[in-house]
Amino acid sequence: MPFHYYLKVHFEYKYKCNSGLVSSNNELGSGFFLLTIDIGSIYFEPAPGQFINIYLNDEYGYMLPRPFSVFNIVKYENLGSAVQILYKVIGRGTKIISQLTKGDRVEFTGPLGNGFIIEGEKPLLIAGGVGIASLNFLARRFKENKIEPKVLIGVRDEMSYRAFNGIFNNLDIQFSIERGELDTIFKGNVIELYSISDIDYDVIYICGPTNMLKSFEEIYRSKNIITKVYCCLESRMACGVGACLGCSIPTKDGYRSCCVDGPVFEIGEVIWKDLT
Repeated sequence: MPFHYYLKVHFEYKYKCNSGLVSSNNELGSGFFLLTIDIGSIYFEPAPGQFINIYLNDEYGYMLPRPFSVFNIVKYENLGSAVQILYKVIGRGTKIISQLTKGDRVEFTGPLGNGFIIEGEKPLLIAGGVGIASLNFLARRFKENKIEPKVLIGVRDEMSYRAFNGIFNNLDIQFSIERGELDTIFKGNVIELYSISDIDYDVIYICGPTNMLKSFEEIYRSKNIITKVYCCLESRMACGVGACLGCSIPTKDGYRSCCVDGPVFEIGEVIWKDLT
């Protein structure tokens, strides 16, 4: 059986394929978009850190879906709900998704993967780039539980800062900026901002590029921090169901699939020196 037919059968057997209609697909700036998909009365309750796989139409020649962390779930009074996805246009697949317009139908499976364990009374959330997608959803969950998380977000430049700054409401956020200078914003990357901060916390949640996570892990290890840390890894998740083994992560228990066993891991589970 050809591999793409195997994947199709596997998805249809194990996961329900959902669909919804695009209500908005707003360009935020610096290549970032916020996609809102109305899903009506479909039961869809992902945990923060989980993701969905969005399918592209057959006409584009893609046999594999594209994974995206859930940015938020919007509840409409008496009108169902919508799932929001924050993404950046990087390749042809995300370029196609950026061209979706209001009323277009989107097929997806999910929620997929293992999400964050919500615990602690003083959580600190650290995000870089599109890593803010899963941590935004996590922050909202904490606030629903009457807990105010502290959030550190790293952006590359002023355009990225302006793109992100307008989509957060009622969150206690500190930004860092790597290129350029803005008044009241820390100049440097988000790990440098973390290293000088005096925030009191009892659990850390972090998501971002691999090099960012490695930099954090070095600080974590050198300072012998005992606080529990949950990391949401970014990886090339092709199939999303552990079939292709393309997102294998080195852990103390051997290689594990980021898409099935993760994307959230405790920091001590991952063998960081072997992670590429």
